[in-house]
Amino acid sequence: MWHRTHHEMNKKSELSTTPIHVGNCTFHAKHKINLMQLIPPTPSYQAANPKHGGRCEWRYQELRLAIEKCAAVAACTGVTRDNGLQCSGGLSSYELRTGSGQPAKHAASFMCKERMRELRQLRRLNEPEFENGVVFILMGGCGTPSNDCGKVNEAREAIQSVRAVLSRPPSRGSPIGIAILTDGGFEPDWLMKHLQPNIVQPLTFTEVGLDDDLRAKKLLAYTQTPFKHTVFMDVDTYVLRPFDELFEALTKFDLAAAFECCRLSWADTARPYDARGFMKGWEMQTGVMAYRRNGRVAQFWRTAYEEYVRDKSYWRARSSGEQGAATYALSKTDVRFMPLPPAFNARPYTLYQWLEPFGISIYHGKELWKHEGLDGQRVSVPQAIRQRMLRDWRKAETKIGDILRDHN
Repeated sequence: MWHRTHHEMNKKSELSTTPIHVGNCTFHAKHKINLMQLIPPTPSYQAANPKHGGRCEWRYQELRLAIEKCAAVAACTGVTRDNGLQCSGGLSSYELRTGSGQPAKHAASFMCKERMRELRQLRRLNEPEFENGVVFILMGGCGTPSNDCGKVNEAREAIQSVRAVLSRPPSRGSPIGIAILTDGGFEPDWLMKHLQPNIVQPLTFTEVGLDDDLRAKKLLAYTQTPFKHTVFMDVDTYVLRPFDELFEALTKFDLAAAFECCRLSWADTARPYDARGFMKGWEMQTGVMAYRRNGRVAQFWRTAYEEYVRDKSYWRARSSGEQGAATYALSKTDVRFMPLPPAFNARPYTLYQWLEPFGISIYHGKELWKHEGLDGQRVSVPQAIRQRMLRDWRKAETKIGDILRDHN
């Protein structure tokens, strides 16, 4: 039974602080909050209505109807209003959802207080306490009830590659765990079952104004690792060989990452680098990092976050803005940083893209004074350098082929 009239439920008043009582639920309106987990459609509905992955089963044009239905569906923890989907009855902007709420600029949610669950860390039973671990971050949802989307498939492949390498003898040092950090876009139990990490760690954010800025959230997420020593990897990575050296680096350094060239400016995408940026966008690449859990690292990430939000419009106009902010933070904190070789973050941007903006300013090699080419003939120094570098790149090409031959 409604304790508010239908007239009170227009868009001007639907975000009133007055609770809505329906059935066994007390619904509270939350402005700029999005419930990101979708309720799967019933098989019969999806078979007959495949459009939008069957999401129209839980979509309504009126909040009143959505609230009433949510109260009657045990899996529903609330109703989210978004930009809507075109369903059979027209544009339907109210969707029954589950999970926990996260900031989102253009959303509003009406959450059943009695069904909201506090997110908690999940761990596999009978496993050791891991001091060392690999961390992946999954933020936002898939937008499909089945959670079948690129980032989930990438995470599954990446985790399998880590496990394959960790299973190879000999096993050195402490056991290494795998954790997924999530902001509520996926049900932790689902992640544990389908991606099979050792730990699922919910992320919490207390900062105001994050909305749906995943870059800002990511800078705040790194310190929420469950491990003392962490190797972070983006979900679009694939591990080919053991990476013990990354944990070894943390016996002497706080943070280790590769640098690469170069981020782009969205205002000038014809150039493969940020022409007006500091060092043309040369920056720390945060897609693979090793870091310790200590005060220096925590302050580093806090400084990177503050640098990002201080000039957010500048950083958001660039392809990897939070990485530029993190690069600047290296100059403002006392974190002990070690640059990694590109072997641990092998991207074309890391390996050769620097040639486009920088060319070769300074070459470092012996016996250039002889003015000899590789065949012993007299050549200019630039020609000698060209021959040497082309030879070395050909060697690298052969070596890459040797390394990857066993992974066909």
